[in-house]
Amino acid sequence: MNSRKTSRIPYQVKTVALVVFCIGSLWAGSSVPAANLTTQTVTGIADLADEATQDWKELLEQASVYGGNIVRTDFGALVDLAGDDGSFISIGEASQLLIREFEFDAEQNIRIATFSLLEGAVSANAAHLDYATNIFEIETPTVVASFKFSKAAVTAGANGDSQVSMETGKFDLSREGKPDGDVLVNHTSQNDVVTAMKLPQNGRIEATTTDKGLALANIGNLPIPVTVGGQPLGLPPGGRVETTLDGGALAVKNTGGVPVDVGGQSVAPNQSVGGLPVTTVGECCQECEQQPSASEVVQTACDASPADCDKIKDAAIQAVPEAADEIRNIE
Repeated sequence: MNSRKTSRIPYQVKTVALVVFCIGSLWAGSSVPAANLTTQTVTGIADLADEATQDWKELLEQASVYGGNIVRTDFGALVDLAGDDGSFISIGEASQLLIREFEFDAEQNIRIATFSLLEGAVSANAAHLDYATNIFEIETPTVVASFKFSKAAVTAGANGDSQVSMETGKFDLSREGKPDGDVLVNHTSQNDVVTAMKLPQNGRIEATTTDKGLALANIGNLPIPVTVGGQPLGLPPGGRVETTLDGGALAVKNTGGVPVDVGGQSVAPNQSVGGLPVTTVGECCQECEQQPSASEVVQTACDASPADCDKIKDAAIQAVPEAADEIRNIE
């Protein structure tokens, strides 16, 4: 592959469009042996290079991938990697993933797995290892997502915008020292209620999934606005809450030492508020079905501004990848 277009955010971005519509260190030790990841599945065109040499070669199944390697995929391609530590990484189409470091030693209780998502999308399932040195993180240009016993999808756009879709586990999401750009964080509960937030520049939050909600802790110095099924939740620096979704209603407990704003009312430390109505993904989709299709919106925008049509189409493909083929055919 001599050249390719990589301006599109690939798969698993549908949740972002839905959320937007609805809510309007490394341990250094020379004694640690370098481990590897092994390709389990390679669908479509993908290749591999060392970061230093950039000498690209076709990536095949059952190939070894080490720290310092870059994996890139073409449109329509997918690569599944399995790590020696038991973790799994799926790399979506039109993506580039740098394996910065991958080390694993069961005898020394050490796992270090750090990745840089240069562009595109990955889903990761970090193996549950209760190790003394346990680092698993995916960094994009605008956010560092650290995992603990976790499963999540991460996307990075060519414009620097990122998304972290948390599924299960404990996360430390930091934008400290990162440049400007939109970073959307979301989690969809078992009863299809979306918790979403836009992490501010230099903001940092810890999030842990529970059986019926999330435990959130603002460990940065900036307030973080959160919505849970459409209910606003203001999390100030030092703010900590536990959300519970039960029977279509939301309850929030303030577990920190400062007041938090829930649905427009101030909730003091160690106090709770409950019975708050929430909107599910299904209810949101009923409203979405009444909206014009993505291609219709793009066509209207291109007609109004023909000179910007290519940029409009690229942005639309990032937001609604399932309509990519239809959008590309717009003139």
